Amino acid sequence: MKTALICVMGNTPSVVSEAWYLHRHEVTDLVVLYPSGEEFHKSFELLLHGINIKSAEEKINVRTHGVKMPLGDVSSEMELITFVEFFSEVIREERSVHRVQRILTLISGGRKSISAIIPMIAPILHIDEVIHVSATNFIRQSATSTGISQRFDVPDDLLMDILFPDISTYKEMVFPVIPYPKKYIEELYSVLSKKSNNSAMEDLLVTTGYLQKSGGQTILTSKGALVLKILKPLVESYL
Repeated sequence: MKTALICVMGNTPSVVSEAWYLHRHEVTDLVVLYPSGEEFHKSFELLLHGINIKSAEEKINVRTHGVKMPLGDVSSEMELITFVEFFSEVIREERSVHRVQRILTLISGGRKSISAIIPMIAPILHIDEVIHVSATNFIRQSATSTGISQRFDVPDDLLMDILFPDISTYKEMVFPVIPYPKKYIEELYSVLSKKSNNSAMEDLLVTTGYLQKSGGQTILTSKGALVLKILKPLVESYL
């Protein structure tokens, strides 16, 4: 079964290599999303070099490629929508072009807001697992961050020590994702966009503050409008 590990990489590429190493026997496709900028691109190239060395050593075949994100992190509603559209397209391409059947995603790459957004949309995109990797040795974590971000002429032996430390120095939490049924998401989107009527769904959305009843009419609240914007690219590109 083809399995993709999709990671958002910030200033700590070792988090990506650690996550991949823990899942190296199941991951066939490693997709690294990183901000634009020479520093991040060089960090990705070092990560790719290290992954190539390690996969060759262990005789593992993995397709590794990087995708530049249209933003560094999310700090506004517009950037939130931009990231959701971008991430949805990455997922769609992995499934339709690369024929990936199972998707894992790493949220501990250094992009704080994005790390909060991915678990929110993971059930809609039917992502299988959300992964978080953290260092148990915080001195090593700090050294890793500066070791790659401040130097790009890292010798291979040092690079491998940074990217693939002893597994006792980090730990992983895997969060299973409970997928939303396709029909439910379609109905939710349809009611919010006023394309259909469903009294039970409307009552739920009123109770949760996404819709408001006034003068016999049902009105979309600002909270509901934001959810509708988030759902739109998800529904159009995936469902």
